[in-house]
Amino acid sequence: GRSVLVGMSTAFRNITGSSLTCLGTFAAEMNQNGDNLTAIGRDSCRSNINGVGSVGVGALSLLYGTTGIRSINVTNGGSGYTNGATTIVISSPYGGPGPGISWGIATATPVISGGVITGITVTDPGAGYSDLGGSYGVGYDIPDVTVTIVGDGVGATAEAVLQSSDNNIGVGPGAGYQNRIGTENIYIGNISGGSNPRFWDENTINIGNYSGADSSVNSSTELKNSIAIGTNAKYVKSNLLAVGGSNLEDKLQTVFNGKDTDAAFQYNL
Repeated sequence: GRSVLVGMSTAFRNITGSSLTCLGTFAAEMNQNGDNLTAIGRDSCRSNINGVGSVGVGALSLLYGTTGIRSINVTNGGSGYTNGATTIVISSPYGGPGPGISWGIATATPVISGGVITGITVTDPGAGYSDLGGSYGVGYDIPDVTVTIVGDGVGATAEAVLQSSDNNIGVGPGAGYQNRIGTENIYIGNISGGSNPRFWDENTINIGNYSGADSSVNSSTELKNSIAIGTNAKYVKSNLLAVGGSNLEDKLQTVFNGKDTDAAFQYNL
């Protein structure tokens, strides 16, 4: 309700989402029940499922932001499980992979103590999951998210906790396009946020073309409260300020925290 949708396949999969402003081919195409979205430009916020409050301005901005699995709660630890013989099987999200679509099956590993499943660690949140399980028309059946513990023990059960890429801002072509389910990040500039997948970063500020997390940082490493300012400015951990980048002349090649990146200066926040 109360939405403005202009362009081919704009908010095409919307079910209950409201207060949407989507302008451009495929803008917010995969939105299901995310509210208060602004997507301006081809493929902006395209793979959004349940996320709310984000603003994407520019082609491909916030392209792969979606809903995935943030954590898994063990509801019954069972007994008799051993490492190496126990795996976590997570159901597939709706649909399948396609150009410009953020889709993938989440992965996780068990933590076992004395034969009991004491925890489950999510290693990849997947993409395209939804809390709107059910049938919404011919060919539009959204599966429930299930977690199955398979191994040599018995009785263990678990349930997934979903997270969406809420309240992100991306301004510029490809701004924040690799963010998956991270929240409250700001990306300003061409491919700001970088070109490598970032699963669940939070409260980062990335200003400048290609600014963001350094490519050496694993996608599953959560980064919080870091700031990169300048073309190709990079941070390598949480609570870090990186100022400068490869566009600065006569930059200082200073090593901070044991890591030399393209940033001219790095400061602990």
